[in-house]
Amino acid sequence: MKQFSRQRHPLILLASVLFLLCADPAIALSHLGAGSSSGAWFVTRRSDESPALLLMLREDPIGSIRPGIALEPLPQAISARGMELLAVYAPFESERAGSEDASGTPSRILRAVRRFEAHAVTPTQTVIRGPRALPPIEGPGRLVGIVNTPIPAVLIEHDRDLRMLLFERGEWRQARLPDDLGDDATLTLLPITGRPAILAHTPGTSEAWIHQYTPGGEATSPGQWNSRLLAFPSDAERVLVVDDQIFAIARGESPDEVRIDAVRSESPITRARLSGIPGEFRAFGLGNAIVLAWDAPEGEPGPPIIAAVGLDGRILRQAAPATVVGPVTAEDVQLLMLVLASIFLTAVIFIARPGSRHESTFAIPEKTALAPPARRTVAAMIDLAPGLALGMALDSGVLPVWGAEKWIDGVVGVLLVLAVVTIPHAALSEAFAGRTLGKWICRCRTVSHDGGNPSLVQSLGRNAAKILCPPLALLTVLAPYAPNPGSFATRVVVKIPPESEPPPESEAESGSGGSDSP
Repeated sequence: MKQFSRQRHPLILLASVLFLLCADPAIALSHLGAGSSSGAWFVTRRSDESPALLLMLREDPIGSIRPGIALEPLPQAISARGMELLAVYAPFESERAGSEDASGTPSRILRAVRRFEAHAVTPTQTVIRGPRALPPIEGPGRLVGIVNTPIPAVLIEHDRDLRMLLFERGEWRQARLPDDLGDDATLTLLPITGRPAILAHTPGTSEAWIHQYTPGGEATSPGQWNSRLLAFPSDAERVLVVDDQIFAIARGESPDEVRIDAVRSESPITRARLSGIPGEFRAFGLGNAIVLAWDAPEGEPGPPIIAAVGLDGRILRQAAPATVVGPVTAEDVQLLMLVLASIFLTAVIFIARPGSRHESTFAIPEKTALAPPARRTVAAMIDLAPGLALGMALDSGVLPVWGAEKWIDGVVGVLLVLAVVTIPHAALSEAFAGRTLGKWICRCRTVSHDGGNPSLVQSLGRNAAKILCPPLALLTVLAPYAPNPGSFATRVVVKIPPESEPPPESEAESGSGGSDSP
């Protein structure tokens, strides 16, 4: 296939430049969306019609966007890899010092290339850094596409000639193209298995050519392309690669319906149909989902509209306005409410002092004493471990149940699981055995004022107060031998004898006494 050469007649070069600068089509926002396994980027228009670059992260709830940055001018194409975005801009004239052709036209046509990077500052705040300039692409032509693979690549068409440039070692290098692309094929540049791939689509057949160039290899070596035939739907309008799977997007039976097909070697398989999709939208992958995004209707200012579908066809999100992730998330508010509720309940116990009329001192059995705070703390950690482990497992998705990916999400969910597991098992253990697993290991025992095991109601109240009112546990550390409102409420407490009759030191150190410990 012919390659573009600057050694052409000056009049031909002038005509090409004029056509490029005057007839270049307007940049469509519908093509300014790109995603990867960890993040996705797309361009939208703000209420003042200025363009902005927005970011979506895989760990956020689907449909959530991070605050972006202003983007001026608009790029012609973008491509994402991880948390990095590569953008190519429209061509512009650049004079080469002391070099003009016979017609007086500039000797170079350049395209700017910029790189953006997203960095997480906090779990809810992300900073977009850039743009950082890369060496420009030289030469006129129509930009077919760009892929931000480990070796970035661009495909440019000019006068039915194609050039594919690879960015390596700080410069753009021209690579050899396959010989059988076909002159009448519609070309698309895609990333497949982390490599640049050219999709040649004709009415009769479609073929994907995957580049096999590796760093340090010869870009002009023969046999560097592998091809495979694909069956595309005849009405496909867009092609996406998500998680190394190829998808085609086409219009459905109604004007506002979109059909998403999985492309295979034999025949395409329809995965999902989404309704309520306007004519102009951005489509990109995000992790294991296909996301469609478009601006709010004109005259209705608001965030972009987001819809999403899983690779298996499950509708993950119907079309709805996006949620902007701010400095304070819903999980932060839930955690704050949980802390305030705990503080309020603690204050109620201190003020009401339920059970205070039952205050009394009783003698503990001989050769026993109140368990020291260190032993109580170790026992409490052992008792809390099962609930904490289960909560973290459910939060991480290690234990999917009944087809659900997760039962809980976030710190609040883990704390609730901790309470649901710990309170019943500790209450039952103390009511029937007088000790929990932690107290048995640490040789402690919980007794009621009458010297026996606490009742089930006493144990439930005592353990609920421990879990729901953590500030009460501080009293065990600050004043381990003093009564506290939690003890009065449940009447499960063992006091030391009066100070005038202190127990022998050897007895005080033996840890088999009753405990009001967690």
